[in-house]
Formats: sequence, structure tokens, C-alpha cells
Amino acid sequence: MSNEKGALGESPMSRKIPYWRMVMDQGAVTQEVIDHPYPGSGTEEDPYAVTWLPNDPRNPMQFASSTKWFITMLAAISTLAVALVSSAYTGGVAQIRQQFHVGTEVSTLGVSLFVLGFAIGPLLWAPLSEMFGRQIIFFITYLALTAFNCGSAGAQNIQTLIILRFFAGSFGSSPLTNAGGVIADMFSAKERGVATSLFAAAPFLGPVLGPIIGGFLGMNAGWRWVMGFLGAFSGFVWIVASLFTPETYAPVLLRRRAERLSKITGKVYLSKLDIDQGKVSLKQAFGTALSRPWILLFREPIVFLLSLYMAIVYGTLYMLFAAYPIVFQMVRGWNQGVGSLPFLGIMIGMLAAVAYSIFDNKRYVKTDEQHGGFAPPEARLPPCMIASLAIPIGLFWFAWTNYPSIHWMACVAAGAPFGFGMVLVFLSILTYLIDTYTIFAASVLAANSVLRSVFGAAFPLFTTYMYKDLGIHWASTIPAFLALACVPFPFLFYIYGPKIRMRCKYAAESDAFMRKMAQQIKQQQGEPDDKEIENAFDRTEAPGVEVSDSSDDESDSHVGELPPVHQVRTKSSVRTAGSAPWQTANAIFAVPSAISHTASRKSIYQLIAEEPGEERTPQNAQSQAAPPSSTQPSCPSPTPRTVPAGARSRSLRDVIVEGPLGKLGRSYSRVQERRPYATQFWSSIVVYLFGDLSAQLLFPSDSKSVKDTAREKSESASKTESEDNGAATSGGGYDPWRTLRHLTVGAGSSIPSYTWFMFLHHHFNFTSKFLSILTKVCVQQAVFTPVFNTYFFSVHSLLSGATFEETWERLKKALPVSITNSAKLWPAVTAFSFMYVPPQFRNIFSGVIAVGWQTYLSWLNQKAAREVEANELAEAAASQIGVGAPATLKA
Repeated sequence: MSNEKGALGESPMSRKIPYWRMVMDQGAVTQEVIDHPYPGSGTEEDPYAVTWLPNDPRNPMQFASSTKWFITMLAAISTLAVALVSSAYTGGVAQIRQQFHVGTEVSTLGVSLFVLGFAIGPLLWAPLSEMFGRQIIFFITYLALTAFNCGSAGAQNIQTLIILRFFAGSFGSSPLTNAGGVIADMFSAKERGVATSLFAAAPFLGPVLGPIIGGFLGMNAGWRWVMGFLGAFSGFVWIVASLFTPETYAPVLLRRRAERLSKITGKVYLSKLDIDQGKVSLKQAFGTALSRPWILLFREPIVFLLSLYMAIVYGTLYMLFAAYPIVFQMVRGWNQGVGSLPFLGIMIGMLAAVAYSIFDNKRYVKTDEQHGGFAPPEARLPPCMIASLAIPIGLFWFAWTNYPSIHWMACVAAGAPFGFGMVLVFLSILTYLIDTYTIFAASVLAANSVLRSVFGAAFPLFTTYMYKDLGIHWASTIPAFLALACVPFPFLFYIYGPKIRMRCKYAAESDAFMRKMAQQIKQQQGEPDDKEIENAFDRTEAPGVEVSDSSDDESDSHVGELPPVHQVRTKSSVRTAGSAPWQTANAIFAVPSAISHTASRKSIYQLIAEEPGEERTPQNAQSQAAPPSSTQPSCPSPTPRTVPAGARSRSLRDVIVEGPLGKLGRSYSRVQERRPYATQFWSSIVVYLFGDLSAQLLFPSDSKSVKDTAREKSESASKTESEDNGAATSGGGYDPWRTLRHLTVGAGSSIPSYTWFMFLHHHFNFTSKFLSILTKVCVQQAVFTPVFNTYFFSVHSLLSGATFEETWERLKKALPVSITNSAKLWPAVTAFSFMYVPPQFRNIFSGVIAVGWQTYLSWLNQKAAREVEANELAEAAASQIGVGAPATLKA
């Protein structure tokens, strides 16, 4: 093995992986990781199954406590920033109405559509994060959030502003979806309570701080400064979090480790989760992510009722963003900045709730220990029972103390019970739903997020009408009555929760899943006391749900369909010394959302029943249970295995490779290997010819010059015959000389471009694939883009008959604009090509993309030429009357 590593130039790292390396390199390995005896034989049919090692330095669960809290702080700040962006917009609503001459409802859409984006985003980012990891999704989506915030600051009309706000909310919802997953990746169930409590303050403090910051900033500097501040703040958070947040999602880390081990040793390694679950395509992941939340929302009463409760509370919070300005600014006459300070009352209540939840976590830990580490989900509900009473108390208090004759402190103080109850309701219900629907947790949380985001978007829209028609007292009373109607929910589920869960199809499946896991851990610890486990779960007299070893064939046919309830049959297995209890628990708790979003090719219960060292066979093969072994081998011994059928399913890439396009690509590759430069030359000719023909036929240009236009305006006599001919031939005819110019540009750049792409392919290759691609993109933008654009404009201008002075003027006008605008397209194109396009195709791939881009450059070149010509005419006209050229033209 050492010889193989030396041949590849890989040097194993020390046991302690530096923090910067964990951020930059998802597949970092140590010598212990390389030398570990993984089960398997390292072949395609029987790959090594990669799992976490004891005290693994890259296992997020094994991070140092300071590292965990540092990452938690970054996740909390990134979430707080998004939540603050959602509500700080309200600080500039008055100025927006005045500048764009719109009503309150239209201006409020900037808040509503942003929150509506929270409903759409999680359905997209959750499955993507589970396939590509949390780190890269955060990097891309937070960058987009920053860009849309900056764009909002420069919006010139209300339509642009609210559209940008919607996209900002859609991309900004990524931290709301994945930040909680980061905490679940690092903390065990016992530790998670405190971390979740501290983290949960972020998405609630953000909306409360937003109106205060936006109110003072909007009052003194205007709404554009509010948007500019949000863009700067989100950009700062994006830079800091991108530089210091490592990947924490276990399946992705194990997948990257398997890839790295395969590269170092030359053997075949796969993550154990990938072996068990099979390869899931992006289409399958999205199919499940888009369908399963709705199934759970409308078929599971637990999910629907508790999500409805949270939606009402969440909608009430965003309703207050419109209600507080009415009560404190319009009725009491406070200014915009001071009128936002009453939100501090809600913030105080939220901070009190966080402190209480930390204190209450001790109670939960004690209950969890009494039940052998598997406390019933109902143990999460006592704080919610208290909070359910605090919310209506605070809302009724606010409704009937907002008279101008009553001191403002009484009205502001009413926000404290509401803030206290809101945080505790959210914490309790979310953790209750996660504990109840372990294997479907991600889908349940997505359904919950969609429903509450819809309420949060809708409530501000009718708040103004409601307060206008009903008055400030009764309008504030309506949400209080809604909250009062929801008070019985936590009490009912606390008392009758076990019976209700057993009669809910998917909650019962999750319950059986947890019972099976609890039994295995007890057996590993030498305490196979099933009666103790039964008492821990307190299942009352509800009919039990059992798990079958047989695979679920029906789940293969419908991606979004949930597996049916099975019957239980305990399965004996051969245990190995490497399968410690913590490994089994880690494999499950570290990836609840992966199990939820994945349309497994095997029954989820069969995956849990299989242990390391067990024989795995394809689903369609008939397997017989091996007799239980009474002894445990001292080390994992490889056993014959085959990859499950799901792992060999044909992906979209396989279909393309085996189809006509794949055959054409292979033929092209063979020609490319024999004649690389000639192939690139003629390929560029074809691409540029097709691009110019398409541009001229679809988008004909106006060839009439500025001089012709000026001459037509200055001459009052009839046009001469030559001018008539010029007018007849201008504006839209096919120009073969332009095609020739494009072919010349393409032919001259084909070989240098191909050489450049091959240079990038062989250089800047680091251990981290992300760092390699990022470096290549930066080098491409810094070196190739300016050089190529200068070449394109220069050659195109000179071939058009322009002088060197005119060409220089065109370059000064067109080059900076083209380089700036190229940053909008080519970094993404370059990154995509280096990730997915073979080296010999990258130049042609870029050429195909450039079909539209070259058309844009040509238009820009013509525009610059016309501007130079117009300036010359203006200067000539000014000199004739003895006046200098206008300052605007000189600029």
C-alpha cells in the first residue's frame, strides 16, 4: 500500500487534521484511516465499506467542543442575517411607497414574497445538500442572497424590487434548512438541546432586530441604504462563513473519503450508506422532496395540526411587523425609528425563552437517561404546554392596552409573553416532530416550513385592511383567539401521543424503526432486555408495528411513495468487533434527513437489521438467513458481498453515454487523440459559423451608421439615389463579411484556447476539488478573459476597416463593460466545464456557450463604434459654432 501511495504522490496526514484543511478538503485522511481494515475485498463486486473510525478526527461528532460551538455560532449568525433581511425591509416601506407611488399592499409584497421564498427554497436546497453537502450549497445560495440584496438597493421600479426580494428569500432559505442539520451533524441527542436552544434564538431575534435597524436607517438615510446595509451584512457573513465552516454532513464526508481512498490505493471503496441504500439520482431525490412533504402534511394529523399551530404563531409575528407601525407610529405619533423600538419587548421574551430552554434541557436529559437513552417524543412537550398559554395572554394584553391613553410601557411589555411563548412553541414542536418521525424528519420539517411560510407571507397582506376596518383593538384580538384555539394541542398530544402515533401510518413506522435500533444497541451492550425497552417507549395498548426483513418492492416503482408498514421479524446477525454501539447510533442519527429524502431500494428496516460483516445480496436474489454466530471475531473479516441492485441502477449520465450522443462523443474523442489541433481548429470554425449565422438570421443588426442618420435629419431635400440604395440595404440583411470576420476570430483563437484549457487541466490541482476548481475559475477570469476579449474586439474592429485609433477608442469603451458582464456568466461555465466536461471537450463546450455570448460582444462592439462616431460628430458640430463639446459627451 505504501508503494501505491508513493506512486500517486499522496502523503497521508497526521492524525490531527488542521482546521483549515477540514474547511478546504472534504476528503482529508490520516494514516490510520488508510490502514484501517474495512470489511470487503476492494473490488467492484465487493467494495470496501467505509465507515467512521473510533475517535475519527474528521467525524463531526468527534470535533472538539470549542470547534462545535464555533461552527454553531457561524450557523446561528448566518441564519440571523437571513431572518434580519426578511424584516428590515419594513424600515423603508414608507419611502418606497413615496418614491414608486404604490399603495401599502404592494409595498408590503417585499416582505411577503421574501417569506414566500422560505416555502420554496427548502424543497430545493434540502435534497441538493444531501447529494452535494451543506458547504457548497451554503456557498452558492448565500452568494446569490448577497447579490439579490445588492440588486434590491439599485432597483429602479417596484416590480424589480419585489422580484429580487422573492429570489433573495428563496436562496436565503438555505441556512434555515441546513443550519439546523449542521447542529444535528455535530451534537448527540443529549448535547443537542443546549445547542439547539442557543441556535434557535437566531431565526427569531433576526426578524425582531430587522425593523429596529431598518427603521432608524430608513428614517435618516432612505430605503436604498437599508437595502445596501443588508447586502453588505449578508456579504460579510458569506465571506466569514465560507472561510471557516467545514462540511459536516456525514454521508458526503464518507463518500469523499471513499473516493480519496480509492485514488490512493487503487482499490474500490464505497461509503457503507451508499452500498446499503444504492445510488439515488437527482430526479429521485427531487421527486421525493417535492411529494413526500405533502403526503405527510395531509395524511398525518400530528404533522398537520402542529404545523398549523406553528403557522398561526409565525404568521402573527409577521403580522406584527405591519401592526406595530400602525399602533405606535400612526396612533401614538412616534417617528419611524422610535416606533420600531417596541419590538425590543418581543426580543426580551425570546431571550427569556432561550434561557428557560437551557434550564429545561436538564429535565429532558434526566428523562432520557431514565428511559435508556430513548425518551418518548412526548418528553419534548412540557415547555410547549407553558408556551401555549403565554402566547394568547401576550396577544390579548397587547390588544387591549394599545389605547393612546394607556402608558406605552404596558403595551410594549405585552410583547414579552408572546416572544417567550413563540420560541418555546417552535423548539418543542420541532423537536417533537423530529423524534416522532425520525426516518421522515426532513420531509416533515419541509412540510412544516412550507405551511408556516405561506402564513407568514399572507398575514402582512391583510393586516392593514383588518386594522382599518376593525380598529386596533379587535384586529389585534383575532390572532389572540386563533392562538387560544390552539392551546389544547400540546396537552392532547402529551396525554394521548403514544396512541395517536400508533394510529398514524408513518409515525408508527418511525416508532418501529427506533425500537429496532434500541434493541440492537441493547444487544451490543449485553443488555437484551426487551421489556425495559417496551417500558421506555410507553406504547400503551395500541397495536404494535413490526418490521419485516423482506425488501419493499413497491417502493421501487414510485419515488415519492412512502414505504408501507411492515411486520416485525427479529434477525440474527454476525457481529464484529468494529461495530460498537456508538457506530450504529452514529450511522442513524447523523443522517436522519438522508434516510428521509432517499427513495431507498431496500426496506429501511432491512438496512438497520444488517450489521457490519453481514452478507448482503441483491434484492432479487433469494437469500437464506445465516445461522447466528455465538462468537464475535476479533477483527472484521471480509465476506462475499455484492452491491445492491439500487447501486447499479442506470443514471441519466449512463443513458447519455450509451446513446447516440455518447457514440458521437467517442468518435470525436478518437479523432481528437489522432489530430488534436486540427480537430479543435475545424470544430471552432463550425461553432463560430453556426453562431454567426444564428445571430444574423435571428437578430439582424441595424447597419445604418450615425453619420447616415445625422445626414438624413439635416437634409431637407429628397434623398439621392445612392442614399436610397443605402437605406434599402441597411437594417437586417445577411452580411457575409461579418461571417468571415467571425470565422477569422474563431480560427485564430482555437489553438491558443485549447492549449490554455489543457494548461489549466494539468495545473492548479489541489487535494480539495473545490479549491482546485475555484483557483482555475479565478485564473481563467483574471488572465484568459481580458486577453481574449481584447483580441476579439481588436481583430473584429480592424477587420471592419477601423483605424488603430478608432480600435483603441472602442476597446476603452467595450472592454471594461465586457469583462464586468462576463463575470455574470463565465465563472459558472468554467466551473461546470472543469467539474463535468472532459478536457478535450472544454474548448468546444465554451465555444457552444459563446454562440450567444459572441452575439452580445458583437452588439457591444457595434454600440461602442456608434458611440465613438456620435462623439466625433458632436465634437465636429460644436467646433463649427465655436463651443466646446458637451461635458457629457466628453465623459
